[in-house]
Amino acid sequence: MTGQRIEAVLFDAVGTLLAPATPVGATYARIATAHGLHVERDAVEAAFRRVFPAMPPMAFPGAARQEVPVLERRWWRDLVGRTFRDACPGSSETAVDALFPALFDAFATATAWRPRGGATEALEALRRSGRRLAVLSNFDHRL
Repeated sequence: MTGQRIEAVLFDAVGTLLAPATPVGATYARIATAHGLHVERDAVEAAFRRVFPAMPPMAFPGAARQEVPVLERRWWRDLVGRTFRDACPGSSETAVDALFPALFDAFATATAWRPRGGATEALEALRRSGRRLAVLSNFDHRL
């Protein structure tokens, strides 16, 4: 690429620029407890770390744009259900159904996320250099 200038840089949001503000297990356990399902945060964290990589890709080829939020929500509900079944084998689908909306909504807030170390500085440096920036996410359309 000698002589060519990079004019734009795309970043993936979660894992690159953003990370959960609190450990996933802590958030899941706090919301589960508020809904009557008592589970240890470390157990939920460990279960999430086992279940997440085993999930099918969050890709919806052929889906219309308006269908994506519904399909994405189903994908997350499946992940949450699998996580709680792994962490707390006695948990019922009814209990998970009851807590899922609050859990899903919690990750739609700005307070659920923090910038990863160096992300802000990297974005500022790229912006000062005159490059165009964009953030993409296959993690959650709400980002």
